[in-house]
Amino acid sequence: MSFDNDGYLIVHDVLTKEEIQEYRDELDNYLNNNPSFREGESKILPGWACNTPGLSDRLNNLHKDPRVLEEVSKIYKSQEFRYVNHSDLHQNKRTNWHRDIHDLKRGGCNLDVWAEECLIIKASFLLQDHMDNKLGLLVQPGTHRRGITSQKKHLDSLSSDLIIFDQRILHSGQHDRPLYHNVYGRNRYLLTFGYGLNNAYSDFHDKGAASRQAGQRKRMR
Repeated sequence: MSFDNDGYLIVHDVLTKEEIQEYRDELDNYLNNNPSFREGESKILPGWACNTPGLSDRLNNLHKDPRVLEEVSKIYKSQEFRYVNHSDLHQNKRTNWHRDIHDLKRGGCNLDVWAEECLIIKASFLLQDHMDNKLGLLVQPGTHRRGITSQKKHLDSLSSDLIIFDQRILHSGQHDRPLYHNVYGRNRYLLTFGYGLNNAYSDFHDKGAASRQAGQRKRMR
């Protein structure tokens, strides 16, 4: 598997079992007792990283964790990159097939999103195992490149794994499937952060993500 060719990468055993349980318990408690942005059955914390006092410092700063930054830096291969102020936390969210380029457009980007310089990635944790179900992340490998089509693939992942993907790749979650929390009786969590090359594309994405997240936060209840 090659990130350049496939558009995604799974890094095993980044989080410990203790961290996973701690984060799950913390998020269950927080979302039961605090406002969130709602979409159907899902609860979402947009722009939550370093911005949610009710969460622990360790969870609030997970996007700065050296284990995460080390793996992200390997994608950029010594090129200068930065955190693009994009963080979303999803509880029980279902998503149809899409590319994560809307924040770019929202930020005013009129550049070619297929250009090599448009390298914005998402670093994500699914805090539950998806080895024996198809309720994790689905991708269409290679579709981060212009004109590529492919068959859908479920990414079998463990709760300890870090999943990195190019935001242009076609992907979905729990698409056309029963929802994880209805099947297993426990919440499904996705934590995701955005990073990009230090260039105009990341500037646009940063601006668009900030606008979206601020708007969603105003509608939390």
